[in-house]
Amino acid sequence: MIVRQRMRLNNASSATSSNSRSSFADSRASRPDAALFPAWPVVAVEELLGLAAAWWTWTRFGLRDDARRRQLVHAGRLTMGEAE
Repeated sequence: MIVRQRMRLNNASSATSSNSRSSFADSRASRPDAALFPAWPVVAVEELLGLAAAWWTWTRFGLRDDARRRQLVHAGRLTMGEAE
């Protein structure tokens, strides 16, 4: 009985597609239509927040100085920068 039900499902799915496709392509129809990314204004705000965080990190830890950047790259440590 289970085999017959599977055969019916396979026949129904092959009848709906005009050409032969993989089972992955047939399973796409069962997924809901949802966006992978949020709306573009949300993405733009998140990018601006990322730029602000990068600027804060650059100024807070004094990464204008070559020695501090080298220490970050080689040792993986940040030391507090002096206020300018």
